[in-house]
Amino acid sequence: MLLDQLSSYEIWMEFLHRKSVANQMREIDILDWENYIRNRSYLPLATSLDQGARVLTPPEKKELNRLATDKKRVVYVYPDDEKRLLKVLAHLLYRYDDRLPSNCYAFRRKTGVRQALGRIVSCEDLSELSGYKADIHNYFNSIDTERLSRMLEEIVDDDPPLLSFLQELVLDKRVYSGGELAEEDCGVKAGSPASSFFANIYLLALDRHFQEAGVLYARYSDDIILFDQAGKLDAHISLIRDFLEGHGLAVNRDKEMVIPPGAAFTYLGFHYDGGELDIAPESVRKLMGRIRRSARSLRRWSEGKKISPDTLLYLFNRKYNRRFYGYQEHSLCWSRWYFPLLTTDRSLLRIDSYMQDYQRYLVTGRHNKANRARVPYFRMKEAGYRPLVPAYYKSLEEFSAR
Repeated sequence: MLLDQLSSYEIWMEFLHRKSVANQMREIDILDWENYIRNRSYLPLATSLDQGARVLTPPEKKELNRLATDKKRVVYVYPDDEKRLLKVLAHLLYRYDDRLPSNCYAFRRKTGVRQALGRIVSCEDLSELSGYKADIHNYFNSIDTERLSRMLEEIVDDDPPLLSFLQELVLDKRVYSGGELAEEDCGVKAGSPASSFFANIYLLALDRHFQEAGVLYARYSDDIILFDQAGKLDAHISLIRDFLEGHGLAVNRDKEMVIPPGAAFTYLGFHYDGGELDIAPESVRKLMGRIRRSARSLRRWSEGKKISPDTLLYLFNRKYNRRFYGYQEHSLCWSRWYFPLLTTDRSLLRIDSYMQDYQRYLVTGRHNKANRARVPYFRMKEAGYRPLVPAYYKSLEEFSAR
């Protein structure tokens, strides 16, 4: 039984090893987890579940700012012990991965964004097909947990204690909001470690329909894209809208798009145009905005402090080296998401140029031609700067050598 394994030292170490090898944890967090596991701190909660307890301490509801918008993102954060245990549980739930259709790509161990996009763009007659792209509004927090609870019976049909626990988990509506315990419809609680497993299962019937129909279709969590003959597209769109409505969900109409044959399109942060894959313009714009705000914030913070310009450059580059090449808690790091699929360095060149402009701004407080002489390229490199374009081509060489 799977719940038994939550008390296993070897299972917890296996989880930690996989995360560290995949560069999905910072070094400081790896050390923290090692201490937690070495001290068997997981045992009280894991043992209580193994002995029949089915209810965890409720999570705290939090609102996070969305980048470049006034909108908030609602997530749910469990206490530390519960959060760790659910992460290991999610690691073990990959045993059910092969029960999902092959056109469902998110949060899976042997497939992902590379396969999702690869399947679409490798279609020989793609330029002759019409496409449809949809984003599901507030997907995780809108899932009907009563319906999901029944769906779990099909997937987890070999482990009654696990099924019971997962059903209790999704049906538990208790959350702490503003310090007060309350009950609310919160779906599978976005941000909680097991929510991705539930999100894959909830649209199982939709994924199966298009797989059995032989339609060129991909779903990555709440992002759907499909291509077919123009005369069949309206029926597909109606089916998706009706299916989602019947499951208590809705399409974000401002992100919905019909793609004419041969037209460019964006999906999962990529832009496809005439056989070329680049970073989506909106993704580049958001990243540049983040770079600009970071540089300005760092310069304001340094005012009145005895901090050398080279230290500012080091701090700035350390932050973006982590973003581009390092740990990301809920996804692949930036370079591992983009590099394997890009067929051009056009956007990478723009980002590199922007990074260099704002490093020069950090030192001088200005944007002008004189900055190039005052802050030469080698000075940035000495401060830890790692440009994207050389890293991209190095990754291609490493990939081709495998």
